[in-house]
Amino acid sequence: MALDTKFLIFPTCSLTRVRDAYLDGDYIAGSLGKEPWTVTNPIRLCEQFLNCDTFQGILRFTHQYGPINEDYFGERPKLQPGEAFRFRIESWLDHRYDCKTLWGSSANVTGNFDDVRTGDHFLIEPGKTIQFQFADVSRLIKFFMLVIPRDKQRVCENPDCCKFFFAQKRSDVYCGSKACKRFGDLKVKRECWDRNRAKYLANRREKQQLEER
Repeated sequence: MALDTKFLIFPTCSLTRVRDAYLDGDYIAGSLGKEPWTVTNPIRLCEQFLNCDTFQGILRFTHQYGPINEDYFGERPKLQPGEAFRFRIESWLDHRYDCKTLWGSSANVTGNFDDVRTGDHFLIEPGKTIQFQFADVSRLIKFFMLVIPRDKQRVCENPDCCKFFFAQKRSDVYCGSKACKRFGDLKVKRECWDRNRAKYLANRREKQQLEER
């Protein structure tokens, strides 16, 4: 008998929204609010994380999604609503580097997700949903980068862009911005010209000769 099972993946994060965050030298500090938040577009979150490379950008990301936890061994309890946080920007960038090397890698490249911290757990309700709750946003990002299709994890081929993005079509090689789309169109035209240069020039000479008669 065939088994037809459908799962609705509903990702949640156990952290609350950020009340405030600010730059403190080489650190970002702040405090959590009391409202919980739910990620509705984890792919977009991963794209924003990978393309964030300035102190101000990291600060904006933290305001929107929350801080990372520098403790990768579960010895430090997860932050509770209203508590203060402070993390090194260097640690944030190190985590981003690790994720960049994973993005778009071969499907047989696996990531380590067995260092489960306090606050990480899955809730499975038969016939309903699977809820993934994570101790912090860094755990959520790593998880979804391992789950979403690797063959659609791309880096824009416009050398002036090189943004990380998730391709809607397997043929997409540019991130979708107007500038990158224009770059791609011009590249196709140049390649077409290079392939057919002799033919185009011959047709042009023939047309000129007919006009001169």
